[in-house]
Amino acid sequence: MSASSPNPLHIKHLKNSQFLQGAPDALISQVASIAYELELKAKEILINKGEKGDALYVILEGSVYVHDEGIQLNHHSRGQVIGEIAALGSLLRTASVTAAENSLFLVIEKDALFNVISGNPNFIGIIMNMLCRREESLASNIMDRSRRIVSLEKELEIGRQIQAGFLPRTIPEVEGWQINHYFKAAREVAGDFYDVFDIEGHTRIGIVIADVCDKGVGAALFMTLFRSLLRSTAKLHEYTEVSPDSKAGLLENPELILKRSVQFANNYIAETHGHTSMFASIFFGLLDPQSGHLYYINAGHEAPYIIQPGEVKQTLETTGPVVGLFAGSEYGIAETCLQPGETLFAYTDGATDIVNEQQAAFGLPRLESLLLSVEGEELIQTVVDDLNRYKGSEAQFDDITMLAVSRSGE
Repeated sequence: MSASSPNPLHIKHLKNSQFLQGAPDALISQVASIAYELELKAKEILINKGEKGDALYVILEGSVYVHDEGIQLNHHSRGQVIGEIAALGSLLRTASVTAAENSLFLVIEKDALFNVISGNPNFIGIIMNMLCRREESLASNIMDRSRRIVSLEKELEIGRQIQAGFLPRTIPEVEGWQINHYFKAAREVAGDFYDVFDIEGHTRIGIVIADVCDKGVGAALFMTLFRSLLRSTAKLHEYTEVSPDSKAGLLENPELILKRSVQFANNYIAETHGHTSMFASIFFGLLDPQSGHLYYINAGHEAPYIIQPGEVKQTLETTGPVVGLFAGSEYGIAETCLQPGETLFAYTDGATDIVNEQQAAFGLPRLESLLLSVEGEELIQTVVDDLNRYKGSEAQFDDITMLAVSRSGE
C-alpha cells in the first residue's frame, strides 16, 4: 500500500501500542502513513495457521484469541501486536487467530514496513527491542504453562490412582474356574472398566465389562459413575424374593438383579446427565459357578465369545441399547451355559481397532484366529503379545480391556 498522510488516530494508537514503544514521533508518523484499518466481526478469522506471514496487526478495539486445533493458546486485547514474528521473518504462521468479539485492527504490511526500515537505521534497534520484549513475554508464558502442565500431570496421576481403585483389587476365587483380565488405558485415565464380584446371599457372581464413549478425563469420571451404579444396585438385598416353597424362605432372582441394575443406571444417567450425551456399552452377566449357567444383558457391547477347544461355540449378541442415552430403554435378558473346558472371552473395541504402522486395524478375524489357537490361562496374554507385535511403534489410541472366564475341564 502506498504511503499517505498519517491518520492522527493511527499515530495515537501506535504510540500506545507495544510495537513502537519509545519510538520518536517522526518514525511513528511514517509507520502510521503506511497502515490501514481492518474490521472483523466476532468469530471471523484474522490469521490462518500455515499461511505465510505478510503483515502484522495492532488491535485498536476488541480482542482476539490464538488457537491451534481447537486449543486456545492465548488471548490478546487492545494495544497488543499480533503476528509480528512471522511477518518480520516471512515465516509460516504457527497458530490461527480469531476475533473474540467485533474488533478493529491496524494493518501494517511487511513490504511497506521494510521500506520504512530501510530509510531509518535506528528503526532496527526499536524492532529488536520490541522482539526482545516479545521473547521475554513468551518465555514467561512458557514457564507459566510449564508449571501448569506439571501441576496437571500431578493431578492426572492422582486421578489415575483414584480410578485404579475403582477396578477390582482382587478377583473372587471360584473353585473350578479361572478368571483372567487385562486393562490398559490409552491415556492417563480411561473410560473402559471391568468388574467381577460376589453378591451376598446369592450363589452367582457378577461379571461386567464396559466401554464409556470418548476417552480421557470426562470418560473416566463417567466410568466411575457407571461402575458404582451397577455394582451398588446389584448388591441391594431387595432383589431377594420370598419363596413359599423354600424352607429358607429366600429365592434368588438373577434376572431381576440384571434388569433393575442396568435400567437404574440407564435412567439415572439419561435423566441426570442427559445433556452430556455420555453413554456406555456394557456386558453384564451373572454366572452360577456350580452349573455354568449364565444370565446376561448385552447393552450395545461387542459380542463376547464362548470358546470351546478349536471353535467358537457362541457369540453373546446385544439384548438392548447402550446405557445412558434414553430413559426408559428396555433390556432383554438372555441365558447360556459354559460347559467344562469352555471360556467366556469379553473385550472392548480398543483391541480390534488398534492399528499398525500402515494404519490397518487389527480386526475381528485376527482376534478370532487367536482365540482358537490357545486355551485357558494363556489366552489373554497371547492376545496382548500379538496386539503389541501388530501395532509396533504405533501409539495406542483407545483403551483396551479384556476378560476371560474359563471353566476347568472334567
